[in-house]
Amino acid sequence: MTAKEPTTSLSSATDLAEYQQLLHKRLKTLTPIFAKAAIGDFSGQVPLPVEEDELSEFFVGVHFILEAIREKVAELEESLTELHAANNIIANEKARVQAILDGIGEGIVTVDETWRVNYANEPAIILLGEQARILGQDAAQILRLEDSKGNYVPESKHPVLKAIGTRRRIIYNMAKGMPLFLRQGDERRRVALTITPIVQGPKTAGAAIVLRDITEESNIDWAKSEIISIASHQLRTPLTAIKWYMAALLREDDLTPAQTKKYMQRVNDANQHMIDLVDALLNVSRIDLGTLTLQPQALDLRSVLADVLKELSVEIATRKLTVNVSSNSQMLPVFIDANSAHIILQNLVSNAVKYSSPGGQIDILLQQQNQNAFVTVKDQGCGIPADQQRKIFTKLFRATNAPRVATDGSGLGLYVTKAFVERAGGKIWFESVENKGSSFYVIIPSKTA
Repeated sequence: MTAKEPTTSLSSATDLAEYQQLLHKRLKTLTPIFAKAAIGDFSGQVPLPVEEDELSEFFVGVHFILEAIREKVAELEESLTELHAANNIIANEKARVQAILDGIGEGIVTVDETWRVNYANEPAIILLGEQARILGQDAAQILRLEDSKGNYVPESKHPVLKAIGTRRRIIYNMAKGMPLFLRQGDERRRVALTITPIVQGPKTAGAAIVLRDITEESNIDWAKSEIISIASHQLRTPLTAIKWYMAALLREDDLTPAQTKKYMQRVNDANQHMIDLVDALLNVSRIDLGTLTLQPQALDLRSVLADVLKELSVEIATRKLTVNVSSNSQMLPVFIDANSAHIILQNLVSNAVKYSSPGGQIDILLQQQNQNAFVTVKDQGCGIPADQQRKIFTKLFRATNAPRVATDGSGLGLYVTKAFVERAGGKIWFESVENKGSSFYVIIPSKTA
């Protein structure tokens, strides 16, 4: 080591200290915003950067997530306001009409004091079944409710019996009561229930039941909570890595240039992982909230694949992988959003790279089959356990053997990939054998507009 090297290292450490302080100061501005969001207050405004830097995409991503959540919360609040206003209008009606309209929603059912159904409106019939099957039947049999685990609510705890027995209104909705579901064939729909006993002096003459399908609202609320949860937990890992390596750089004054470069590369990798995670979170939130905007155009998948391989070239070389690419010369353009096409191929190829053993082989095949582009990405990696394969395209799922090979996965990539493939009118599936590898197949229609 030359005599000047310690001075250079010290100077670098000073610069790194200033850089760490800058990062810490920038990220600290988000602390009160996330703290408020954790208790359901999404009013915090993200300070957007004036000039682009390493954290610009992260700050913009958090800004858009909060904007999307605020919009949905405003819509729900407006719906609740309208519902309360409707309840006020019917305050002076007779007892039976009041009981029916107090909790009006999509479906209305009334029962007598013996639990027998004596009225059901059209929305209720759609939810519960044919009118001839409903009228005169026991409400507990018509309203066969399930809890969140799929267990039937026993008659002794049925909300209708509870309302009649206590002579008090009982409400189950997004904010109150346990989640309740009605099964429609193989599908379960979450419902909001308001059961109002019909009280006539000392006698309880039955109850009015208001049903509303809140499946979509529930999904939106769940997506909102999940986005906040993912952001707060998943982003902690790369941020912690940055903090640790920066601390190591500050702590060691006698690091060699090679060691300094290694630590800086780790900081850069963690930062890139954070950017990728924010991008994935944005895509997931747009998919779940229905705000995804696509601009289909004619694309050559071979060109998109070339860009993806170029991006992954360093990792491919580092892992000493052999990537074989074959394509059909008669390939037609596909009509797909450019960003979607890139994400589809990038996720599939990067997974093959990530989960392949060093020195392994990856085969990528692009073919034209009739009016479809057929893509195959095959690796010789760790594969997917057979008992977990049905979950591979679900959100946040990672096979149990995946973290042993790659620790930085988010479990969002294949969920987003499947969504983009299906939005393009295509299909995706796979074959996999544990410890032998996986093959992913994608079909995307070839169109011109």
